[in-house]
Amino acid sequence: GGRCPSSCRSKKRCWEHYLRLTAEDFWKAIPYFEKAVQIDSNYGRAYAALAATYWDGSIFFQGLNEYGVSNEEGLILAREYLDKAMRNPTSLAYYLASEMNLRHYQWQDAHLTAERGIALEPNNAIINLQMGRVLVMAGDPKNGLEFIQKAMRLDPHYPARCLAATYALLARDADARKIASRFHALWTTLGWQPLFAVRFFPFKDPKVVEHFVEGYIKSGFPRMPPYRYYKILDENGLTGKQIRTLLFGRKVVGVEEGIGSGGWFERSLDGQATYRGLIGGFDSGKSWIEGDMLCDQWQERFGGHKTCYPVFRNPEKQNEYLIMHSWSIFSFSVVD
Repeated sequence: GGRCPSSCRSKKRCWEHYLRLTAEDFWKAIPYFEKAVQIDSNYGRAYAALAATYWDGSIFFQGLNEYGVSNEEGLILAREYLDKAMRNPTSLAYYLASEMNLRHYQWQDAHLTAERGIALEPNNAIINLQMGRVLVMAGDPKNGLEFIQKAMRLDPHYPARCLAATYALLARDADARKIASRFHALWTTLGWQPLFAVRFFPFKDPKVVEHFVEGYIKSGFPRMPPYRYYKILDENGLTGKQIRTLLFGRKVVGVEEGIGSGGWFERSLDGQATYRGLIGGFDSGKSWIEGDMLCDQWQERFGGHKTCYPVFRNPEKQNEYLIMHSWSIFSFSVVD
């Protein structure tokens, strides 16, 4: 809930805050959208806007932390609000569903949800921009550029964050450098390592990922090593059945990359789950499979919210697997 800030008295003004993509502006927009869903619980567009604001406000380094919302909490809230938005889906809801699929390296699902959004509102800027991004990440930059350019014609305020990568893939190097220079100050300040940067550009082709990382390092964005990253390949994604066989009735140990937290997880065959931290902490909960995703709900971890994520094999290390959280990568091995 909360009162709508004086700087955000109208839907148009709040949307302008959203498009600025700063933590302060995201935070100013949230109370307006919260008030809208309080007034009408079936207002799908407001739920989608609230979900998108939490998502885009939490996906970057530090996110909404200064306002008391951790990255993982913001991304989990985004997922929950999106579930409500999809009861009356809009192009904005399909945009976010598609982007969440991309974040999980689910390229086919990302394309399918973007297609549904295009069918619903073919002249909506954000869903055209998303379709362009999906096509670029999936290996079709030529057609992707057409959607991105259409989105920019429909609404020039939308920041085409994948435009530099699109130009680079099309060998339009001068255009790529021009676009990339606009983001250089932000990305240099963040000092992201390739491990984090590649998650914002989840290219399906591993050769493209390799070239991206090479160019990223040469650009001066990451300030220091390590320059490692995970190779996430479509063929290494586990099915729901494979996840069940791997994890249920087994114990695993792992760590969240870049965060350092981790521990031992044990799941019974019927989904009863326990967690013991590497440096203390214990929790219990339940686990189950939805489609090709592992779902957990703990008593304490992640605020007791349901979370679901895909699992991939690490092709570069035997008996290592990767859980793709929205906020991090959890690498683990089976111990018994």
